Amino acid sequence: MSTPFAPFGLRFDAAVPRAALDRVLRWDRRHPFGYVVTPNTDHLGRLRRQPALRAAYDEAALCLLDSRVVAGLARLCGVIPPPVVTGADLLAAAMPALAARAARVAVIGLDAAAMGAFAAHYPGIDFTHLEPVRGFEHDAAAFGAAVAFIEHARADCTILAVGSPRQESLARAVRRRGRAVGIGLCVGAAPLFLSGALRRAPAPLRAAGLEWAWRLMREPSRLARRYLIDGPPVLLALAAEFRRPALPPPGSCAIDRSIINGMEAQCSGRLSHDGVPLVPRSAQRRVPGES
Repeated sequence: MSTPFAPFGLRFDAAVPRAALDRVLRWDRRHPFGYVVTPNTDHLGRLRRQPALRAAYDEAALCLLDSRVVAGLARLCGVIPPPVVTGADLLAAAMPALAARAARVAVIGLDAAAMGAFAAHYPGIDFTHLEPVRGFEHDAAAFGAAVAFIEHARADCTILAVGSPRQESLARAVRRRGRAVGIGLCVGAAPLFLSGALRRAPAPLRAAGLEWAWRLMREPSRLARRYLIDGPPVLLALAAEFRRPALPPPGSCAIDRSIINGMEAQCSGRLSHDGVPLVPRSAQRRVPGES
């Protein structure tokens, strides 16, 4: 039995890019708010250190793998990963379709200049924007203002570009209040790639799982710790987990009845350490109502 792909217990959706895009585009302002998360190695490391963050991922409408490195590691260990659907690719595919239908899109994150550059690429979209204050996740009033912004926007799509775990925690808070509509995309820096503020790795490097090296080369001061210090222990832990044999599902482990009968025969009539006779479970009287 092969080990299922569930790094640190997190379950992913096995959606190919086209299926993920179709679901995002169908989830417009006619529907209650749901959100998409795209965990990568950095997210998984944070979840390993802070298990309380897990709920924000578990409650997402879609959980998509955003790491070709993790996918490749899983395959090396004999584990079949889900398709890789990066947040940047998903947003790049969604934006032209949203523009074609003149959708309303809310953006939380980006400064005014970056937002202007991003919006200029999609003149058909009705944008609304909020740049939250730094550290808003630690300020109840500022966090509440971010939640209220998403609720009042009534957008077909809300782009949460404030980084992990802020964006996932914010999306979860919005969903739990039940007052917002549309689909939320927790995609971090993806709008900066589409606006041209950041240059994305060439397609061959992305396909080879080397986008991290490209980003490290371009932003060493910001990303060196993430990729060179924090990342390797996470990958080692994942490798150990992927190589661990899978446990059979409950009820699927067949044991020869003769073995059980032999064990019961050995136990019957023997004394426990406190002098009480051991009685086989099959001979014990059940409590009324006990299944």
